[in-house]
Amino acid sequence: MKTNENSHRFMTKDGSEVILRTLREDELGNVKHLFMQIFKEEKYPLCTLVEMHQKYPSLLVGCFDKDQIVGTVFGWPDANILVVKAIAVIESYRKKGIGTALLKAFENASLEEGFESFVLGAEWKAVPFYLTYGLDCFANVQITPDMFPWDTIQELRSKYSIIGAVIFGPLISRSLTSKLNQELKVKVKTVKSDFESISIQIKPKTISKEALEEMKKDFNAYSAQFAFKKKLFQ
Repeated sequence: MKTNENSHRFMTKDGSEVILRTLREDELGNVKHLFMQIFKEEKYPLCTLVEMHQKYPSLLVGCFDKDQIVGTVFGWPDANILVVKAIAVIESYRKKGIGTALLKAFENASLEEGFESFVLGAEWKAVPFYLTYGLDCFANVQITPDMFPWDTIQELRSKYSIIGAVIFGPLISRSLTSKLNQELKVKVKTVKSDFESISIQIKPKTISKEALEEMKKDFNAYSAQFAFKKKLFQ
């Protein structure tokens, strides 16, 4: 993995100059403090940030006003899928183009590292930003295996455009994978984890809170969220 800082200056919409660059390991404590300031929670333990920084240093990027960190974006692979874990800018620096610049910096670093795409989940308030950036939107519904709507899955396939599925669990039976492949007509991936869940990805006809709630109800899901994907190689 590359370790250069990839530092460059960026002029915000209000004419202020900030610096975007890869984070140093000794700055990860400041990232933790940034999350506490914005989200009022830790989000990621310092030990996790340090571990991932050692593996993927170029994928942890910060925005600095002089010596103060005012924003960050970072991610790392999960089951061979590059996931943006967080993008955050402190409130007084928002709506100045910093979020867009950070995501672009992450995109460039991902390209340099040879990744073909990245994905990220989004709270509803962030959906317009990712749509404006140009990411492809899909809905992700999470269902416990015992609540999967087998009886209505054919109707749901007619109603929704299902584009993917993932089974999570410590032990994943071949019969479940085979059954989902047959019923969903998509290639089902499996990911070893300490929790059990079936994740269904859907291409939405409408991007709205109401549409998301309808999907959640139809699939007996315990969670539903709009997510985004960016292909880095066309």
